Amino acid sequence: MFVFSNLTNNIDSNGLCEFNNPDTMIKTIIAILFFCLYSLVTYSQDSISLQTNEPDSIKIYQLEKVKQEVKKLKNENKEKTFFRILPTYAGLITAIVAVVGAIISFLKYLKEKENENYQKMQEIKIRKEEKFDSIIKRLCSLEESEKASAAVSLQTFFTEDYKEFHRQAYLILLASLKTDLSHNINALIVKSFETALRLNVLKQESGDPESKDKRFNIELDLSRINLHKIDLQNIKGLAHADFSFSNLQYANLVDCSLVKCNGYKTNLKGARLSRSNLLEGRFIKANFEKAHFHGANLVSAKLKNANLKSAEFQQALLQDAHLDGSKIYGARFEHANLNNTYFRNIKYHESDLLSILKAKDRSWEKANFSESTRKKLIRLSEK
Repeated sequence: MFVFSNLTNNIDSNGLCEFNNPDTMIKTIIAILFFCLYSLVTYSQDSISLQTNEPDSIKIYQLEKVKQEVKKLKNENKEKTFFRILPTYAGLITAIVAVVGAIISFLKYLKEKENENYQKMQEIKIRKEEKFDSIIKRLCSLEESEKASAAVSLQTFFTEDYKEFHRQAYLILLASLKTDLSHNINALIVKSFETALRLNVLKQESGDPESKDKRFNIELDLSRINLHKIDLQNIKGLAHADFSFSNLQYANLVDCSLVKCNGYKTNLKGARLSRSNLLEGRFIKANFEKAHFHGANLVSAKLKNANLKSAEFQQALLQDAHLDGSKIYGARFEHANLNNTYFRNIKYHESDLLSILKAKDRSWEKANFSESTRKKLIRLSEK
């Protein structure tokens, strides 16, 4: 700036420079050259700055443009790729569509078949119900022939095909046997009842929740019915059954389970109870005339005031059994276990005591007798 000030001072009013001496002129020339050089450098820097900034903006713009074009090309390529490979997978797609169609058709067929089967089942059910109702109406008829026909026809309902009617048929037969029937009709119904009772007991033994362990359920209320000559051999599910006042003359009860059954005044004349389990059974005043108890379990059973005429107790278990007040005329006790059996006030002939003396392991000595009866037993045993 100092150089330029000197130069300005040397310029006269006419615009010409005045040089007083050569030094001044040299300084002035140097100043001019320096100024020119400074101006040139400044211009060059500005030009370079402009040139540098301009390409950066262009590059950014061009880069963004390239990105947009690349994105556009990718989208176009995707569309072109899909349509280009579509013919390649046309067969597979057709097969998939065909399979889906077949599956839908098959499911539709299954649904129609299910509806058809349901309709058939409903029709069969209706026919079964109509048939069952017809049999029940005939069973309640006043005509003997109608009742007999119904009793025989009802046998067909105790098969697997009619299992939904088993319990209902059983209860109807049970109710019928509690009414006064002629001997022939009663015999026919008893045969059907045998089958029905076996099915009902099997249901209980299988653990059916509706019937298991019900001590006084209606299925086992067998009181006041006529079961003359019924065959219940080997039925294990009659525990707690009530046979009070019923007629079981000559019934086959071999190998049955009659634990804790109630048989008050039950008629079991000539019944076969060999090997049956009558543990804690209550058969007070029951009629066991000529009944067979070979090998039966009568432990703690109560046969008080019962008719035991000619009954056979060979090899039976009678520990703690109560026969007080019973009639034992002609009864047999050979090899029976009479440990703590009660024979007080029994009715007997002296010859009947000989059978008691043949009890297993002289167990009669541990039985309970009236004093007079014991004396007779001791006297007979000493002979």
